[in-house]
This record gives sequence, C-alpha cells and structure tokens, in this order.
Amino acid sequence: MEKKIEISKRRKLLASIMILVITFPISIVQAADDANNKEVGVEWVWNYASCGIGSVSNTGTDAQGFYNALGNIGWTRVFNWGNGNAWESDFEKAAVGGSDNFYADAVDFAYFAGHGSPSAFYFGTPHDGDGAWTCRVHTSEASWGETDLEWLVLKACQTLQFSDWGVFDRWRPAFQGLHQILGYDTIAYDTTNTGSTFVKHMTGYWTGFWFWQTWHPPKQIKNAWWQANIDTQPSDVWSATLSTCDSWNDYLPGYGSVSSDASSSCMIWQRIQS
Repeated sequence: MEKKIEISKRRKLLASIMILVITFPISIVQAADDANNKEVGVEWVWNYASCGIGSVSNTGTDAQGFYNALGNIGWTRVFNWGNGNAWESDFEKAAVGGSDNFYADAVDFAYFAGHGSPSAFYFGTPHDGDGAWTCRVHTSEASWGETDLEWLVLKACQTLQFSDWGVFDRWRPAFQGLHQILGYDTIAYDTTNTGSTFVKHMTGYWTGFWFWQTWHPPKQIKNAWWQANIDTQPSDVWSATLSTCDSWNDYLPGYGSVSSDASSSCMIWQRIQS
C-alpha cells in the first residue's frame, strides 16, 4: 500500500519539535460544557455575491453530509445554516458583538464549509457584530470552548497555514476549552463528500462482501480527518490539525477516549498530504 499519509523525516522532526517547544504560560480553562456531548452544528456558504467573493458549488452538500452522518448515529442535530442564513457572528465571541455561545460554541462538533485564508474564514452576507471584519470571522474574533465546543472543522483554504509558525500565534487565543481545529495548510477543493467520509473514518466501517468482509476500526479524529482528505482531495492538498497536546489523541465520543478540556499552554500542529 502506498504510504500516502507518511510525512517526510523533516516534517516528522518538525512535528516532534512542536510538541516540545510550543508551550506557553499556563492558562486555566473552565468550560461550561453541558451533559450532552453529542451535538452537531454546520454552516456553509456557496453564494458569495453580496461580499464580492467568487462563489462555489458543493459546500452545502459537503457540510450537510457531515451533519446527517453524525445525526444518523445518534447525534443531536442543532443547526444547519447556509448562505444568507449562515452568519459570521455565529462563530464570533461576545466581546466583539458575536453570539457564538448560542451557535458554534453551543455544540460539541461544528463544521464550516466555504472560503478561507490564513487569518479568517468567509461568509456570504455581512453580519459582523462590531463591524470590524465584515463577511468573515477573523482569528482575533474567535474564542471557543468556554461554552461547549470541542472540535471545529474549517473546510476552507489555508485556514491552518503554517506560515513560519504563525499558525500558533493566530489561533492559540481561540482555544478556551476547544480541543482541535481541523483544516488546511494549503488550498482545498470544493468536494461533496469530505464531511461524510470524515465521519465514516471516525466511526469505523466494513468493506467487502459476505465472508470476505474487513472491519476498519474507528480512527482518532485527526487521523480520520487526514484520511478523509486522502480519499477525497487531490495530492496538492495538505490537510492539517491544530490541537492542544492533551487532546491530540481524541476519538469521537463513543468510539474511544476523549480528553477533558485542556489548557492551550502546549499545542501541536501537523499536516498530511492527500
């Protein structure tokens, strides 16, 4: 089998250095998580005309594939907002006029599909809480995990671009109980099935027929994300994960161990080629 998920020796060394070096002054995390640890919400945008950005086609299909795949295994479907109903303020902290405590930070797993950049992910209508960064959630407006959010997918280009270690400076302040962000170091393509494939790898699946079946066990969340992109994205795409050290080996609840909400004083970033 071709080792498509094997990273170079240089990248392996870099990843190990990150585990040791990317440590910060200890901060105390006190998330107000609720009793239900299986809540999902998605937002997606394909129509960007109102914000002057080129439109895409498949974000709704992709995000809703993730949403329904989790719903089909018993997760509570909380919100599914698209285009004009998808608001940037749903992901922004209250300090900048946002309402993430009612939306993105009120579920355990959130998924956004649309345009992105190293410093933001983009929406199709301007609903910014304080008007500072319209049509986008800028990294400075993000603070997740105080209420509930554990894992966030940003199915958007370059949202986890390494940028000479800058990914830590940009996103670390957003980790206020959040476990992981899953996104991309590079561009990503407008696929229809990355989200549903991601769930398949998190929960495990059978292949083959009758007596010749093979069970593929559940993968850790980060590994499932990388494998989903290997399955659905071309080879010029590098998917990435940014995580607190304690949460690096999280599984989907019910399929393996899940860490407690942890401090962002130690963080890991890693990318894998599709």
